[in-house]
Order: sequence, then structure tokens, then C-alpha cells
Amino acid sequence: MAVWSEVSLHELGAARRCDAEFFQPEFIQAEEKARRGNMELLGNLALSIARGTQPEYIEGGEYLVLRSVNVQRGFLNDTRQEYVSAEFFMDNPRGQVQYGDVLMTSTGVGTLGRVTYNYSPDAHFADGHIAIMRDWVEVDPQYVALFLQTPTGIALIERRYRGSSGQIEIYPDDISSIPIPRFKPEEEGYIAALCRKSQQRRKDSQILYAEAEAILLDTLGLNAPIISNEIGYEREFSQVMRAERFDAQFFHPYYQNAMEILRQQKTCLGDVALLARRQFKAERGQEFQYIEIGDLSGAGMAQSTPIDAEEAPSRAQWVVMEGDVITSTVRPIRRLSALIEPYQAGYVCSSGFAVLEPQTVPPELLLLYLRLPIIAEILDLHTTATMYPAIATDVLMKIPFSAPSEEVVKDIVGKVSQSRQAYYAAQHLLEEAKERVESMIAEAA
Repeated sequence: MAVWSEVSLHELGAARRCDAEFFQPEFIQAEEKARRGNMELLGNLALSIARGTQPEYIEGGEYLVLRSVNVQRGFLNDTRQEYVSAEFFMDNPRGQVQYGDVLMTSTGVGTLGRVTYNYSPDAHFADGHIAIMRDWVEVDPQYVALFLQTPTGIALIERRYRGSSGQIEIYPDDISSIPIPRFKPEEEGYIAALCRKSQQRRKDSQILYAEAEAILLDTLGLNAPIISNEIGYEREFSQVMRAERFDAQFFHPYYQNAMEILRQQKTCLGDVALLARRQFKAERGQEFQYIEIGDLSGAGMAQSTPIDAEEAPSRAQWVVMEGDVITSTVRPIRRLSALIEPYQAGYVCSSGFAVLEPQTVPPELLLLYLRLPIIAEILDLHTTATMYPAIATDVLMKIPFSAPSEEVVKDIVGKVSQSRQAYYAAQHLLEEAKERVESMIAEAA
């Protein structure tokens, strides 16, 4: 396969690009592949392609903001949600997201080019790093969104970004120029139907997980808000010295009351799980699967990227095994934890994770516990530093842990397992749809 290209001056002028990246052989092949049969430019199918608006965030706002972290390939997540006021939402129609819009992340290395169809009937607001496509003509936008997630679609998006040094962008005009292969209505409709089935399975997964979370919170006595009416509060100097903390937030009654509830069993994370330290040693010529912070879905799942040993980042530190639970020690408020599946045994994860090996509790329970919002807040409370807040692993292992009865644990494990099965079923349906589209493109050649 060629690793270089020769292009004419005419081609440079027509493309209005003179960067070698744009003319990479793999990008040219993807372009030719997409244009080989019937096709339409994306700008002729979506009459409106525009970026959102930089939000003015407000705590307790009425409208949820979609940022790059919330837009994944094929779905939206609720990671680190921010909000805007109703007034700001109404005054900025350009950022308003509607049901049926197709969203694309349009800024940044590692985030640019993720695409999803918006199935949510709720009003959202998109920030300035997300492109909104709507007003579709003679095409089901679900099919377009799916095509843009295929290997061919991803290559076409990556070909069109501009900029360097991490500050890369894809602009509405660039998005408009993407060729979309067209097929018979029933063929495109079949792809859209697979997407809808995938979305339903994802919704089933979310419902099951929420049920498990509600059961655990109720059992622990944390299902109701832990309210304190105290305007101010005092602590003994001995308490401050014992905690080795002088910040008022740490001693807030809300958190102290929650930790008091969790301490009732006199058990901590270190009593139910071991901190695994299986050091990874890269060997020349070896390829390994690497899990970094950005590979966690926000739903307790971990993806990975194949990397050659010669290119292994210094952060590739820990080998994970089946049943491990990995949790981010950096900014734990993000609730980034995941359960390692059997097929992921031997994968390598970033040093930004603590790898926990459950001993006396099921991994599904440990995962659910670590991802409880109140636990994430408590972990965040124990971080140090401001620019890069992280919780030390020795502190992490001393965090209180409270387990329900065996009967309740069994119920929780069942729901979490079913939730994960539904999640992977949703992923399988999306992969089936992508493979079918690639097959249709090949058959049209």
C-alpha cells in the first residue's frame, strides 16, 4: 500500500488545500470509494450546518449543555453535565439542539469527528465545539449519522480537519463537502432501523443500571438528600489535624453525614479489594491494547486502542485482568470507573487509574459503588492540587465502604449484569449497521 501521494497543481487548487495530510493515500482512497456510486454532498442533504454557542454556565440551570465529552460515536452520555439558564437558552437559538439533529464534535485531537443522532426529546444546548446538522432533505439522518461512524466516514472527516498542534478544527463548510453514498430507500431504512434498535437497547441498559443504583442508595440510606440547615459549622483543632485538611468544604456537614452513614460497617475499600500493581513492560515489536481515561464511556465500560510497544506512552503502567475494576484517580468527580471484561484480560491501562481486584464483594457491586454520585463527591473531596486534582491510592483504599445484604447484592449484580448485556447488544447492532454500509459501498463499486 502506498504511503505517499503525487498530486497536480490543479488538484491543489480545486481542493484549496496544500497540506500533505489532506492528500494521504488512505484519505484519497476513502474519498474515491464514497464517490464511486450514487452520492450526495452532505451540504445538499442537511440544509443547516452550524456550530453551537459558547454557554454561560450556571449551577442549577434549566437546560443541559452538550459538550465534546458528552457526544460519543452513536450516543450521548451524561459525563460532567453543565447547565445554562432558561433565559440564556431562549436568547441563543443557534445553540439549541432538537430531536432528530445530527451532532459532530468539531474541535481537538482525540475528540474531533465523533457523530451521533440525537434521540432525546428534551431540549439541550450545544457549546461552540459541536456542529449541529438539521433540516434534512430526502434522507433519513439516522443513516447519515451511522455512515459518518464507519471507517470510510471517519476517514472523510479526518481528511477535512484544519490546524495543528492539537488545535484542530473542522468547520461547517468542510462538513458540507463530505460525500454521502446513497442507496435505495429500503436499504437506508434498514440501517436506520438497526440504529433505532441499538438506541432502544442502550435505553434498556440505562434503566437497569439506574434501578441497581437506586436499590444500593436506598439500602445504604443515601436515597434522600443529606440536608444540613447549618449556616456555619465548627470543628475541633484535633479533628483538623487528624484529617490533615484545613479547607472548609472537607468538613461540610453534607459530606460528613454521608461518611458517617458509610462508616457504620467499619469497612473501607482496602478491606474488600486489593490494589493491583501488575507492572507492564513493553517489548519491542509487541502490540498491546491500551485503556486511557478517555476510553471510559461514562457507563462503566472501557474501550481500548491498539498501540505498538515502541510508541507506548509513559503512562501505560498497569496490566488489568478479568473482574478488575479500574477507577480514575484524577478528577474522580467524573465517575470514570469500569469493569474489565474477560476479553480484556491482559490489556494495559494508564497510571491515572487505580486497579482494584475485588476480594469479598462482586465486581459489579464495587463498580456501582464507585460510580455513585455521592461517592464520586467524597473521592473528589479527598483530592489534592487544583490544576490536576487527584486522590492518592493509599487515601482511596481508606474510603468507607458499606455493603448491603446478600439478597440485595444478588439483585444488584443481576441488574448490573443485564445492563451491561444490553449495552453490548446496542454496540453489536451499531457494528452490524456499519458493516452493512461498508458492504453496500463495496457492492456499488
